[in-house]
Amino acid sequence: MIAVIMKEVLRTDGTLEKTIDAAGKETIYYEDGKTVKYTIDKKGNEEIFRPDGTLEMTLNAKGELVLYKEDGKTKQNKLDNQGNMAIYQDDGEKVHSITDKDGNYAEFKEDGKRIDHILYKDGDYVKFGQDGKTPCFARDKNGFEKYFQKDGETLAYTKDPDNNETHYKKDGKTVAYTRDKDGNETHFDDREIKTSVKDKDGNTTYFFSDGETRCSYKDKDGNHTFYQNDGETVLYFKDKNGRKTHYQSDGVKKSFIEETDGSAIYFTANGQTIARTVDANKTETLYRTDGRTRWCSKDKDGNATYYDSTGKNIWYTKDANGNEIHYNIDGKTPRYMKDSNGNFTYFRDDGKTLSYTKDADGNEVHYKKDGKTVEYELIDGKKHTHKINNFKNKLMTSRLLSKRAR
Repeated sequence: MIAVIMKEVLRTDGTLEKTIDAAGKETIYYEDGKTVKYTIDKKGNEEIFRPDGTLEMTLNAKGELVLYKEDGKTKQNKLDNQGNMAIYQDDGEKVHSITDKDGNYAEFKEDGKRIDHILYKDGDYVKFGQDGKTPCFARDKNGFEKYFQKDGETLAYTKDPDNNETHYKKDGKTVAYTRDKDGNETHFDDREIKTSVKDKDGNTTYFFSDGETRCSYKDKDGNHTFYQNDGETVLYFKDKNGRKTHYQSDGVKKSFIEETDGSAIYFTANGQTIARTVDANKTETLYRTDGRTRWCSKDKDGNATYYDSTGKNIWYTKDANGNEIHYNIDGKTPRYMKDSNGNFTYFRDDGKTLSYTKDADGNEVHYKKDGKTVEYELIDGKKHTHKINNFKNKLMTSRLLSKRAR
């Protein structure tokens, strides 16, 4: 609709200075008499233009001021009649931020509707979650910070101006742990009793239920020392590879060492001399008082081997059923066998040829040099030279020898 000009005002040089249309709207022109500089309608709504003719700002009758970018179309900011200033995003439509008349500043997310954060005039700061309503972080004018859980009310942790942190459990009240400005952490249980302290280097001290007495200490490399109830005396030490060294009651002398494969070394009362060892297959070896010379080894099934004073040559073996094989001084050649019922079988020097047998009642059967032919027998102390049934003795001998071969 074209405005009907009711009045024109010219400058002394003849250029147009102002017009008034039928609606009472005044238009004032720049010196060229063509480019509009300013308009105001009868309601008091004003427009101000730049020399290039683009709209610079508007001021309506309510006192609301809008400033436009250089294109004259895109809004840059807006000041309402209460003194609240809005700044727009690049599109000129979505709000970037609002500063109210009191100096409180609110910044919005990309959609221009959800609040991102508010900076109050007194210096307090609040940041909101994705919904633009739920606080996730707050900082007061003194620099004290609060971090909230998802509900925007329950505390997750706080941080003071010196960067000391306090972290809370799910209830937002019970302290879970604190972290000081240097990175040292102190952890607490549900009663807020201290359970551990982790220093900035990654070394951790654990405490008993009283929160004061040291329970264990784990260094940054994973080596772990456990203490007795006094918090000072070492109970055992576990290195980063899982090897455990257990100590006697004094916390100094070693009791035993456990390897990760299940093997172990046990010490005597002096904490240095080896008393026995257990390998990964659960075979146990006992040592003499020097801690080096073995005198017995026993496997997981209960089969035992006993050694002479050198710890090298076998003295005798005893299986889980109580059957024994005794050897000559060379530790290889069987000298005699004794079964679990008390029956003996003796060999000649070769360790194979039978010499004689003796049952649990003391009755003996003696063989000739071939180890097969009976020479005589002693029954109830009386010697007999006639043949006897020695099948039982031969059977016992065969079984024991075959067991040794296995």
